[in-house]
This record gives sequence, structure tokens and C-alpha cells, in this order.
Amino acid sequence: MRELKFRGKLLKDSDSFNTYKKGTIIQGGFCYQGTKTFIVAHYNVFEVESNSVEQFTGLKDKNGKNIYEGDICKVANNGLGEIFYSNKTAMFRIKWSEPTYKRIRGNDEAILHNHKITFEVIGNIHQNPELINNQK
Repeated sequence: MRELKFRGKLLKDSDSFNTYKKGTIIQGGFCYQGTKTFIVAHYNVFEVESNSVEQFTGLKDKNGKNIYEGDICKVANNGLGEIFYSNKTAMFRIKWSEPTYKRIRGNDEAILHNHKITFEVIGNIHQNPELINNQK
């Protein structure tokens, strides 16, 4: 069974020893109360930007780094793709950013668990949006 982990971008500096600064990505459990969203980690509860919460896919990249939705990955032949969760198929997918991959795969996305593709996480859409935007 896949480990359920989430991550989110801190909304403000943390109160605990000022260890974590606004904008830092925190990984842990997920909860919400009303309109506020939280990541629970390191014996603390951190308020995060609601639209920045992303789920762990259960997969690791070629370097052993956890792959989360919203990650930007380098794939074979230096192509780039963005990881996302598809409600339609209830699976994590990668959306290619280069037309050559659309021709190879037959469409612009692939289900992560069904393809033997080597990934390398190089950033995420919240901290490095320019990586994917420069490719389109």
C-alpha cells in the first residue's frame, strides 16, 4: 500500500524557533479546518497555501527522491513533464511539455504506474514555474 504523504508551501514564518520561513515546502500529513489548510510535521501544525497542497505519488525518481503531484520531471532525451492527479482515471499522470512526446505516446499524457519511464525531479510548479512555462 502506498504511503500517504502531502506537502504544501508555508503561508507564513513558523512560530517554532523561526526554523521554517514563509514559502518553504513542508512534507507531512494533511488536514484542514474551515478555509484553512495545514500540513502536520515535526510535531507541529503548519498553515500552508491551500492551492499548494500536493500528494505523494508513491513513486521515487532515479535518484530516490519522492515524486509528488506538481513536480516537474526530466524524462528520456531531456524532455520535461508535469505530474498531476487525474480525477477521471483516479491515477497520477505526467503531462508532456514537448510535442515530440505527444507523437511518441499518442497523446499528451501517460499514466505513471503503467510506463517504464525514468524520471528525475528537477523542481515543482510552485517554486520553479519557469521550468515548465519556458517549454510551452
